[in-house]
Amino acid sequence: MLTLEYDAELKIIKGVSAGFLTVEDVEDYAQKLARLTCQARESDGVVRLCLDSRESLIQSQEVMAAFACLPSMISSPSDRVAVVVSSSLAKLQMKRNFNSQHERTFTSVETAVAWLRSD
Repeated sequence: MLTLEYDAELKIIKGVSAGFLTVEDVEDYAQKLARLTCQARESDGVVRLCLDSRESLIQSQEVMAAFACLPSMISSPSDRVAVVVSSSLAKLQMKRNFNSQHERTFTSVETAVAWLRSD
């Protein structure tokens, strides 16, 4: 399961990932993310995404490859992506796919949101 919503008060796109995912799940997620990315750029000028994947399981290589294409949507130097994970293995898996200074992996939603909102 993948969900997304825009939090206008925090100016952050919030996502939740849980369980095993399919490539089709990620493709649907990408379409929603594209719409919300446009909304965030129009209202805030930047994109801030917090993806809570603590309930997600270790994903297949195909699913991770599909996720690896998503950062190209959030590519402005001012954009930021925070992924929240629950295990060291998941953190390592995410680091392989998200390795720029604008993408970070966290183990707490609060810390992720604080980083997204910082200057």
